[in-house]
Amino acid sequence: MKTHPAISDLTRQQAIDWLLKLRSEQCSPSDREAFNAWLAGDPSHQLAYDTVTSHWDRLAVLKTSDFPARSAALSYRKNKARPNWAYSAAAVLLLAFGICALHQRGWLGVPITYIAEKGDKQSVTLADGSVVELNTETELSVRYSFWQRRISLVKGEAFFTVKHDAGRPFEVKAGNSTIRDIGTAFDVYLKPERVEVAVQEGLVEVESTDKRQLRAGQNLVVASQRPV
Repeated sequence: MKTHPAISDLTRQQAIDWLLKLRSEQCSPSDREAFNAWLAGDPSHQLAYDTVTSHWDRLAVLKTSDFPARSAALSYRKNKARPNWAYSAAAVLLLAFGICALHQRGWLGVPITYIAEKGDKQSVTLADGSVVELNTETELSVRYSFWQRRISLVKGEAFFTVKHDAGRPFEVKAGNSTIRDIGTAFDVYLKPERVEVAVQEGLVEVESTDKRQLRAGQNLVVASQRPV
């Protein structure tokens, strides 16, 4: 009996991302090269993409079908802003692949909160494979969507090992500062009066009153209003 490779939640999510990217007007030749590399990376990738494409094509058939409910919706929609078909189809695909699983991982723009209590530490693997290590007395929220990855550090200290994705920026908001990953591992420590950023490898961009880039081995202390 022929067996198929198992498809993880992360792989399904990546397949949906690729489908939307490849069918968008912004898709570039480099995007297609990256997609081919992703397909070749694991047998489950091709299977996941074929499955997602099949669901998408079925939705397209439904979209072009003529039935009373759709006619009524189109009539009502004439006086409303036209929704983006890709967003609507992606939402249905998410339902088909288990919306609860995506919600639990901080997708769909719904924030997920992680807390390390006093005397405790926690390591969290996010939906994209990035890893966050929370120091004691740390709280942060994760908000992922198909287009961006946002972390809000509410208090404490966290070390981020980020899986780089140029098409979906990874940003950490701490106080009045935004730390933007450019493929790296870095630490952010939020204190009442300042934010401390230290880069272990790669490159990050820190935005407060201005923008600065930090490389491996560099650190920056950002006050509530300006870098010091």
